[in-house]
Amino acid sequence: MKAKRGLATSKDVLLLSKKSSKIKEMLENILSDHNLIVKSDENKAKQYFIMKTPALVVLYSEDSEKTIPLLKELVNLNPAIPVIVITEKSSEKSAIEAFRAGAWDYFPQPVNVREFYNVLSPLLGTPVQQEKRYFNSMIKAIKYINQHYTQQIKLTDVARIACMSVSTFERIFKKEIGVTFTTYVNRLRISKAINLLKRDMSMSEIAFACGFTNQSHFCRVFKSVTGLSPREYKKGM
Repeated sequence: MKAKRGLATSKDVLLLSKKSSKIKEMLENILSDHNLIVKSDENKAKQYFIMKTPALVVLYSEDSEKTIPLLKELVNLNPAIPVIVITEKSSEKSAIEAFRAGAWDYFPQPVNVREFYNVLSPLLGTPVQQEKRYFNSMIKAIKYINQHYTQQIKLTDVARIACMSVSTFERIFKKEIGVTFTTYVNRLRISKAINLLKRDMSMSEIAFACGFTNQSHFCRVFKSVTGLSPREYKKGM
Protein backbone atom coordinates (compact mmCIF):
# COMPACT_ATOMS: atom_id res chain seq x y z
CA MET A 1 0.00 0.00 0.00
CA LYS A 2 1.44 3.35 -1.01
CA ALA A 3 1.93 6.09 1.52
CA LYS A 4 -0.56 8.92 1.56
CA ARG A 5 0.91 11.98 -0.09
CA GLY A 6 0.90 15.51 1.21
CA LEU A 7 0.95 18.66 -0.87
CA ALA A 8 3.82 18.65 -3.37
CA THR A 9 6.72 20.89 -2.46
CA SER A 10 7.61 21.95 -5.97
CA LYS A 11 10.58 24.07 -4.90
CA ASP A 12 12.48 21.23 -3.22
CA VAL A 13 15.11 19.00 -4.82
CA LEU A 14 16.20 16.08 -2.64
CA LEU A 15 19.80 14.86 -2.85
CA LEU A 16 20.69 11.59 -1.15
CA SER A 17 24.44 11.19 -0.91
CA LYS A 18 26.90 10.07 1.74
CA LYS A 19 29.70 11.89 -0.07
CA SER A 20 27.77 14.86 -1.34
CA SER A 21 30.27 17.73 -1.56
CA LYS A 22 30.95 17.65 -5.32
CA ILE A 23 27.39 16.78 -6.36
CA LYS A 24 25.98 19.28 -3.87
CA GLU A 25 28.22 22.01 -5.27
CA MET A 26 27.20 21.18 -8.85
CA LEU A 27 23.49 21.28 -8.02
CA GLU A 28 23.82 24.54 -6.11
CA ASN A 29 25.59 26.10 -9.09
CA ILE A 30 22.95 25.18 -11.66
CA LEU A 31 19.68 25.17 -9.72
CA SER A 32 17.61 28.33 -9.80
CA ASP A 33 14.55 29.09 -7.70
CA HIS A 34 14.67 25.71 -5.93
CA ASN A 35 15.74 24.50 -2.49
CA LEU A 36 18.40 21.80 -2.35
CA ILE A 37 17.71 19.37 0.52
CA VAL A 38 20.66 17.08 1.30
CA LYS A 39 20.27 13.82 3.21
CA SER A 40 23.01 11.27 3.90
CA ASP A 41 20.78 8.75 5.67
CA GLU A 42 18.41 6.61 3.58
CA ASN A 43 15.70 6.43 6.23
CA LYS A 44 15.69 10.19 6.72
CA ALA A 45 15.63 10.66 2.96
CA LYS A 46 12.61 8.34 2.62
CA GLN A 47 10.85 10.12 5.46
CA TYR A 48 11.41 13.46 3.77
CA PHE A 49 10.28 12.04 0.43
CA ILE A 50 7.02 10.79 1.96
CA MET A 51 6.23 13.92 3.96
CA LYS A 52 7.35 16.67 1.58
CA THR A 53 7.04 15.22 -1.96
CA PRO A 54 9.99 17.02 -3.58
CA ALA A 55 9.96 18.08 -7.22
CA LEU A 56 12.95 15.86 -8.00
CA VAL A 57 15.25 13.31 -6.33
CA VAL A 58 18.94 12.80 -7.09
CA LEU A 59 20.48 9.56 -5.82
CA TYR A 60 24.26 9.54 -5.68
CA SER A 61 26.30 6.44 -4.91
CA GLU A 62 29.73 5.02 -5.64
CA ASP A 63 27.98 1.88 -6.91
CA SER A 64 24.58 2.31 -8.60
CA GLU A 65 23.60 -1.30 -7.86
CA LYS A 66 23.39 -0.37 -4.17
CA THR A 67 20.81 2.30 -4.95
CA ILE A 68 18.43 0.01 -6.90
CA PRO A 69 16.37 -1.15 -3.86
CA LEU A 70 15.88 2.45 -2.69
CA LEU A 71 15.16 3.61 -6.23
CA LYS A 72 12.43 0.96 -6.60
CA GLU A 73 10.95 1.93 -3.24
CA LEU A 74 10.80 5.65 -4.09
CA VAL A 75 9.28 5.00 -7.51
CA ASN A 76 6.70 2.71 -5.92
CA LEU A 77 5.82 5.33 -3.30
CA ASN A 78 5.31 8.07 -5.86
CA PRO A 79 6.03 7.34 -9.54
CA ALA A 80 5.23 10.95 -10.44
CA ILE A 81 8.45 12.23 -8.83
CA PRO A 82 11.46 11.86 -11.19
CA VAL A 83 14.51 10.15 -9.72
CA ILE A 84 17.94 10.68 -11.28
CA VAL A 85 20.82 8.33 -10.49
CA ILE A 86 24.47 9.52 -10.41
CA THR A 87 27.17 6.92 -9.84
CA GLU A 88 30.94 6.57 -9.63
CA LYS A 89 31.00 3.00 -10.90
CA SER A 90 29.05 2.74 -14.13
CA SER A 91 28.34 -0.10 -16.54
CA GLU A 92 25.81 -0.85 -19.24
CA LYS A 93 24.26 -3.47 -16.96
CA SER A 94 23.85 -1.08 -14.03
CA ALA A 95 22.37 1.58 -16.29
CA ILE A 96 19.79 -0.87 -17.66
CA GLU A 97 18.91 -2.01 -14.12
CA ALA A 98 18.46 1.60 -13.01
CA PHE A 99 16.13 2.41 -15.90
CA ARG A 100 14.16 -0.79 -15.34
CA ALA A 101 13.79 0.16 -11.68
CA GLY A 102 12.23 3.45 -12.74
CA ALA A 103 15.08 5.96 -12.94
CA TRP A 104 14.24 9.03 -15.01
CA ASP A 105 17.89 9.32 -16.06
CA TYR A 106 21.31 7.91 -15.26
CA PHE A 107 24.65 9.75 -15.14
CA PRO A 108 28.13 8.31 -14.60
CA GLN A 109 30.79 10.44 -12.98
CA PRO A 110 32.15 12.86 -14.02
CA VAL A 111 28.73 14.32 -14.84
CA ASN A 112 28.37 16.24 -18.09
CA VAL A 113 26.89 19.42 -16.62
CA ARG A 114 25.30 20.54 -19.89
CA GLU A 115 23.50 17.21 -20.36
CA PHE A 116 22.46 17.22 -16.71
CA TYR A 117 21.11 20.74 -17.12
CA ASN A 118 19.15 19.70 -20.21
CA VAL A 119 17.40 16.99 -18.19
CA LEU A 120 16.66 19.16 -15.14
CA SER A 121 15.24 22.14 -16.98
CA PRO A 122 11.94 20.65 -18.25
CA LEU A 123 11.51 18.49 -15.13
CA LEU A 124 11.59 21.49 -12.82
CA GLY A 125 9.59 23.66 -15.18
CA THR A 126 12.05 26.52 -15.12
CA PRO A 127 15.50 27.19 -16.57
CA VAL A 128 18.33 26.64 -14.15
CA GLN A 129 20.80 29.37 -13.40
CA GLN A 130 22.68 30.59 -16.47
CA GLU A 131 24.45 33.92 -16.14
CA LYS A 132 24.16 34.86 -19.79
CA ARG A 133 22.99 37.80 -21.82
CA TYR A 134 19.56 36.51 -22.80
CA PHE A 135 18.55 34.93 -19.48
CA ASN A 136 15.54 37.23 -18.85
CA SER A 137 14.17 36.64 -22.35
CA MET A 138 14.46 32.90 -21.86
CA ILE A 139 12.71 33.17 -18.50
CA LYS A 140 9.74 34.83 -20.23
CA ALA A 141 9.70 32.18 -22.94
CA ILE A 142 9.90 29.26 -20.50
CA LYS A 143 7.14 30.70 -18.31
CA TYR A 144 4.88 31.03 -21.33
CA ILE A 145 5.59 27.45 -22.42
CA ASN A 146 4.98 26.11 -18.91
CA GLN A 147 1.64 27.94 -18.69
CA HIS A 148 0.40 26.96 -22.16
CA TYR A 149 1.80 23.45 -22.77
CA THR A 150 -1.77 22.07 -22.81
CA GLN A 151 -2.54 24.23 -25.84
CA GLN A 152 -1.03 24.65 -29.27
CA ILE A 153 2.21 26.59 -28.78
CA LYS A 154 3.38 28.54 -31.79
CA LEU A 155 7.06 29.28 -32.15
CA THR A 156 6.19 32.73 -33.55
CA ASP A 157 4.21 33.60 -30.39
CA VAL A 158 7.00 32.53 -28.03
CA ALA A 159 9.61 34.40 -30.07
CA ARG A 160 7.45 37.52 -29.89
CA ILE A 161 7.16 37.21 -26.11
CA ALA A 162 10.96 36.98 -25.93
CA CYS A 163 11.17 40.08 -28.17
CA MET A 164 13.16 38.28 -30.87
CA SER A 165 12.76 37.21 -34.45
CA VAL A 166 11.99 33.52 -34.93
CA SER A 167 15.46 32.72 -36.28
CA THR A 168 17.20 34.60 -33.46
CA PHE A 169 14.97 33.01 -30.83
CA GLU A 170 15.64 29.48 -32.10
CA ARG A 171 19.39 30.09 -32.06
CA ILE A 172 19.45 31.72 -28.61
CA PHE A 173 17.05 29.19 -27.10
CA LYS A 174 19.28 26.29 -28.18
CA LYS A 175 22.38 28.09 -26.92
CA GLU A 176 20.95 29.15 -23.55
CA ILE A 177 18.69 26.19 -22.70
CA GLY A 178 20.81 23.52 -24.37
CA VAL A 179 18.04 21.90 -26.41
CA THR A 180 15.83 23.05 -29.26
CA PHE A 181 12.49 24.72 -28.67
CA THR A 182 10.64 21.63 -29.90
CA THR A 183 12.67 19.27 -27.72
CA TYR A 184 12.00 21.37 -24.62
CA VAL A 185 8.24 21.48 -25.28
CA ASN A 186 8.12 17.74 -25.94
CA ARG A 187 10.05 16.87 -22.77
CA LEU A 188 7.84 19.11 -20.67
CA ARG A 189 4.66 17.60 -22.11
CA ILE A 190 5.91 14.06 -21.58
CA SER A 191 6.86 14.81 -17.96
CA LYS A 192 3.29 16.02 -17.44
CA ALA A 193 1.91 12.97 -19.25
CA ILE A 194 3.79 10.64 -16.91
CA ASN A 195 1.96 12.23 -13.98
CA LEU A 196 -1.35 11.45 -15.68
CA LEU A 197 -0.57 7.81 -16.49
CA LYS A 198 -1.48 6.75 -12.95
CA ARG A 199 -4.97 8.18 -13.36
CA ASP A 200 -7.97 6.48 -14.93
CA MET A 201 -7.55 8.23 -18.27
CA SER A 202 -7.31 6.90 -21.80
CA MET A 203 -4.17 7.52 -23.84
CA SER A 204 -6.05 9.92 -26.10
CA GLU A 205 -7.29 11.88 -23.07
CA ILE A 206 -3.74 12.14 -21.73
CA ALA A 207 -2.46 13.17 -25.15
CA PHE A 208 -4.98 16.01 -25.48
CA ALA A 209 -4.48 17.09 -21.85
CA CYS A 210 -0.76 17.55 -22.53
CA GLY A 211 -1.13 19.54 -25.74
CA PHE A 212 -0.80 16.81 -28.37
CA THR A 213 -3.22 16.96 -31.29
CA ASN A 214 -3.53 13.18 -31.63
CA GLN A 215 -2.68 9.98 -29.80
CA SER A 216 -0.33 8.67 -32.48
CA HIS A 217 1.93 11.71 -32.27
CA PHE A 218 1.82 11.54 -28.47
CA CYS A 219 2.94 7.91 -28.47
CA ARG A 220 5.81 8.60 -30.88
CA VAL A 221 7.11 11.52 -28.83
CA PHE A 222 6.67 9.61 -25.55
CA LYS A 223 8.81 6.73 -26.80
CA SER A 224 11.46 9.07 -28.21
CA VAL A 225 11.78 10.75 -24.79
CA THR A 226 11.50 7.75 -22.43
CA GLY A 227 12.46 4.80 -24.64
CA LEU A 228 9.12 3.12 -23.87
CA SER A 229 5.59 3.43 -25.15
CA PRO A 230 3.07 5.03 -22.75
CA ARG A 231 1.47 1.63 -22.05
CA GLU A 232 4.85 -0.02 -21.40
CA TYR A 233 5.82 2.82 -19.09
CA LYS A 234 2.51 2.57 -17.22
CA LYS A 235 2.99 -1.17 -16.65
CA GLY A 236 6.26 -0.46 -14.88
CA MET A 237 4.78 2.17 -12.55
